[in-house]
Amino acid sequence: MALGKKTLRQSKAFCKASSHITTQDKRRIYAFLNGCSISLVGMPAVGKTTIGKKLAICLEYPFYDSDQEIEKAAAKTISEIFEDEGEEFFRHKEQQIIKRLLDDHTCILSLGGGACLRQETRDILKKNTYCIWIQAPLHVLVRNAKRKKSRPLFKHGNIEAKMKQLLAERCYYFNAISHQTFFCQNDVSVDEAVYKIVHILRQEASKSQEANYNTDIEGTP
Repeated sequence: MALGKKTLRQSKAFCKASSHITTQDKRRIYAFLNGCSISLVGMPAVGKTTIGKKLAICLEYPFYDSDQEIEKAAAKTISEIFEDEGEEFFRHKEQQIIKRLLDDHTCILSLGGGACLRQETRDILKKNTYCIWIQAPLHVLVRNAKRKKSRPLFKHGNIEAKMKQLLAERCYYFNAISHQTFFCQNDVSVDEAVYKIVHILRQEASKSQEANYNTDIEGTP
């Protein structure tokens, strides 16, 4: 789901990090991103969507959640797609939706926990986004997963055991595709997480600007 301009204006009061980012900061970050979107990857229940919505407010970008967009396109829940069509069909549909979103928008895109499993999807993300891997302690992931009963991969069996299995299977892919990693400590609030991610982007933008300046100086006759 995208946040429209009116929603962005109304929501700014609810994102404390917005007060710590200046117009100049945003310009530098936009220049650094150079038209790329920001994608958020990580385990299920790590908080990508919650963080992504507020990050979008701070940077004044539209926000999309790939799972929500898949559900809209299929007119089914993720669980129903898994049950009716299987995971392979879902991953193919996921790839199509992600490509469409990134072709049509410069945005903040929150991805499903398994989106990076497919090579074609990883290639799309590497080409079109600045990717941030959101991490959290195992017990936080388990706690959050228990709160939402609709996640298809956690409907049966031991949630903690399943989460450990998914971590082992997916960490390689998250690491391979991400430009930055952000670790959510136990007690970090969403606003604090967003503020720290914005700070990371500011630092990267400054480094990029300095590197470009030095290159220009070296190339001056």
